[in-house]
Amino acid sequence: MSDLKKILLQLRSKSVIVSCNGFKMGWQFIISEPFDEMDINPSFQQIDNCIEAICLLYSCPVAHELDFTTITKNCFQSKLAHLAAALLPFLNEFDKKFVLETINQKYQIEELMENLNHLSSKGVLTVMHVSYNKCIFKNYILF
Repeated sequence: MSDLKKILLQLRSKSVIVSCNGFKMGWQFIISEPFDEMDINPSFQQIDNCIEAICLLYSCPVAHELDFTTITKNCFQSKLAHLAAALLPFLNEFDKKFVLETINQKYQIEELMENLNHLSSKGVLTVMHVSYNKCIFKNYILF
């Protein structure tokens, strides 16, 4: 996998290759794999692997084309809602709605914000603003 990751990162600026289906499949694999391998009670290493995958998304030219449905479900199954929240900028409308509704129904916003702050120290871009008892992550509102 590390060889694939190196190759995809080197090729991300080649417009002819970016439109190739194999390129997208490669990115889907390197982003999905850490989440697919995560246990219900993940180890610190498994969590770090997922955080690394999220950080790779900022360099992924096809991030908006990837499928995050299974990834977000794995985050919630492993009780890592903050990882699902960190994926919000990359999700399609259906997955955004699923993540926001799940967080709203099942998670404490204060704890989620703490965990997102911790993610930002590991290189995950998170923008939070608190006002009027609402939490805003980028342009997404949780209530």
